[in-house]
Amino acid sequence: MCSSDLHNSRVNCLAFSSDGTFLASSSGGEPVVIWNTVDQSKDRSLEIPGKSVTCLVFPADGNHLISGSSDGIVRFTNTETDKEAFPDVETGFAVASISSSPDGRTFVVCPPDVKLEELKPGYPFEYAIYNMGDLTKRSTRKIAYGVPSIAAFHPNGKLIAVSGNSSMIHVQSVQESDDKRQIDSIGEIPITVEVVPDGSVLVS
Repeated sequence: MCSSDLHNSRVNCLAFSSDGTFLASSSGGEPVVIWNTVDQSKDRSLEIPGKSVTCLVFPADGNHLISGSSDGIVRFTNTETDKEAFPDVETGFAVASISSSPDGRTFVVCPPDVKLEELKPGYPFEYAIYNMGDLTKRSTRKIAYGVPSIAAFHPNGKLIAVSGNSSMIHVQSVQESDDKRQIDSIGEIPITVEVVPDGSVLVS
């Protein structure tokens, strides 16, 4: 175990590469830092344009980093060259979380969680599913309870666990919009959801 002061302010998101070799971290408007977990050193920094980076994810290929930000843009940065890997995707809402499918062909983008009494007309009650190949939006989805602000793919790539500002976690199909299952997190509102590698356990 180790620690390092790589940022000047609070770290707000972390992401491991698929092989666990690299860890990316972000802190507000600062550059994203890539940490080498093998020798426990700073590998490099990535200058990602736009407003504050709010979430990070390494797709399966590990050659680029997907970032979401408060300006509503999803960006794709080549981790070797620090250059744009693919064109930006404008979501139309501030990005709270991004999840990439195990095969890297699909990614999900969620809006921020807000209290129900603070919701304003036009606020996005949906999360969006995109194709990685051509960056087109496949569909948008709602959940029965709250704003879908966090999501995680099942290892089979066919199911997504989604939750928001309620204790309910919705398990939905990538192909279909209906709930396959609803799981109550015993009255607590999840701040993250993950599915273990063998797909047998959902952690929130």
